[in-house]
Amino acid sequence: MQFSTQSGTERQYESLRCMVALGQISRLGWKINKDEPMIKSFKILIFLTFSIIFFSCDVLTLFQDDDEPFTPEPEVELEAPNQLAIDLYTATSVVLTWIDMSDNEEGFSIEQSYDGTFFSEVGTVSSNIETITINSLTANHQYYFRIKAFNSDSESDYSAIVSVTTLSETSNEISTPENLAISSITTSSAVLIWDDMSDNEEGFSIEQSYDGTFFSEVETVSSNIETITINSLTANHQYYFRIKAFNSDSESDYSAIVSVTTLSETSNEISTPENLAISSITTSSAVLIWDDMSDNEEGFSIEQSYDGTFFSEVETVSSNIETITINSLTANHQYYFRIKAFNSDSESDYSNSVQLTTLPQTLVDITPPVSTEKLIFIHHSCGDNWLSNSNGDLGNSLGSSNYYVRDIYYGWDAPYNDNIGDRTDTINWPTWFASETLQGNGETQTNNIMNSVYTSNSQYSSYTSISDPGGENSIIMFKSCYPNSEVGSSIDDEKAIYNSLLPYFASHTEKLFILITPPGETDVTSYILTKELNQWLVNMDTGWLSSYSEKNVAVFDFYCVLSENDSHHTVENDEIVYIYSDDYDGKSPYHNNYDDHPNNIGNQKSSAELLPLLNYFYNRWKNN
Repeated sequence: MQFSTQSGTERQYESLRCMVALGQISRLGWKINKDEPMIKSFKILIFLTFSIIFFSCDVLTLFQDDDEPFTPEPEVELEAPNQLAIDLYTATSVVLTWIDMSDNEEGFSIEQSYDGTFFSEVGTVSSNIETITINSLTANHQYYFRIKAFNSDSESDYSAIVSVTTLSETSNEISTPENLAISSITTSSAVLIWDDMSDNEEGFSIEQSYDGTFFSEVETVSSNIETITINSLTANHQYYFRIKAFNSDSESDYSAIVSVTTLSETSNEISTPENLAISSITTSSAVLIWDDMSDNEEGFSIEQSYDGTFFSEVETVSSNIETITINSLTANHQYYFRIKAFNSDSESDYSNSVQLTTLPQTLVDITPPVSTEKLIFIHHSCGDNWLSNSNGDLGNSLGSSNYYVRDIYYGWDAPYNDNIGDRTDTINWPTWFASETLQGNGETQTNNIMNSVYTSNSQYSSYTSISDPGGENSIIMFKSCYPNSEVGSSIDDEKAIYNSLLPYFASHTEKLFILITPPGETDVTSYILTKELNQWLVNMDTGWLSSYSEKNVAVFDFYCVLSENDSHHTVENDEIVYIYSDDYDGKSPYHNNYDDHPNNIGNQKSSAELLPLLNYFYNRWKNN
């Protein structure tokens, strides 16, 4: 129904016009002959017409407003969202952002298309939201997106259309960091830790939120870092954190969100330790001292760094302790230390940092023996090549340093142990170095395998030997061949085997035993664990020989020397050098045409690196 907007006077005038019109119709009717039947019917029609028109005019006047005209309230239109854009994308997801241009929408509808023409809704978000992540996309496909605002009465126009092609599966994608957790909390800080699950990130972005919904970046750290301390927090406040990895091409998905409530100012806070200092330094250790400034700590955490920036915990001590000795340091290296107190509720701030440089190693005597020493080498084919004049030239090199060399190879026999020379795998060494050996007649006696080794004068490999000084072999080098460099998924068995040899060595301190680690194959699949095992064998502070008090056992890491061009185990400038190349990935450069035997270049490098170490091992043993 449409209502009139006329004034009261205008409506009265319209009623009058209706009445005038009706009067004219009446006069017309009454001028016709009254007595004719048809005329009578016409009179009746005129009367009815007059009544209807008059009634209609009167009814219309009832709906008029004598005071003000009726004006419908105009609708407030929704404005279209602006600046729709692609924020980031992966092979399977896209993040859209836009600017909300309305203040009366109830939400936004997001539509997707494969061709830019036919769109369908794929998501909605509530009012005032300006971003959404679209998941479950197909890698290397093009998509189009547009959005509109809506409320219960209307919808806005569509935004501009944006398009994106998702990354291919082979793109430089990044795995999502996992196991994000809170390591420690104070009134004003929180320490986050996580697991780095990718090897191609350039860094990590740490985001913070007050409500678990709206996040913003607060910190970034470099690649391979798995912890950060977030400072400047407010006491007794809840915070949410999430992280993502990134590189120049893409970003990972976000980690799981973790929340934390900082401690209140009245919590069981701890005073910071003071006056951290260095009490003494050696080539491999340092003594730290400090002042305990609190009476409620449960202990102290000692952290170490190589650069003064990135620290990690290396030791803890109980409450009221004010000193600690840090061992297993490297000679002539710089270190930084700091400490903090802790209890079940909180942690103190960190103490001052202190810096030190361990003493250089100056007690490495690499003088060859003055008189000839007899050395026997138990080996297989790799050792045969190494000793040979035409390959590694180790036999001649040892002779030039006053070592008379003999060797044991395939086919070598010992009483009741025919062809024991065939069995030199790691698992066989407990048979060789046994205090007693079961005889063929069921009786046992002192180990006849090693007695035969001590007295053997066999030579299998092609090398030139110096004159025999007589007597027993005093130095026993033993090595397994390259298949033993593959250790599988655990090195516990190998550790147990090597530990089982120590009682025999301790009962024969008149002999020097030198373990040569098995060389690597062309490509060692277990190279990470193999490296870990060899480092355990070599490390005198925490490894195989850390609790062995005698000086008659040593290790040369043949595997390390052959692993890369810049991997070394030797003596340089009166210092033992033991280092694996950062580039080592299980593939050795010292092989020819996929032959798992080390080539002559690698063997000659190993001869040059072993000789000064052997002299050091010999002098340490002789001088105890």
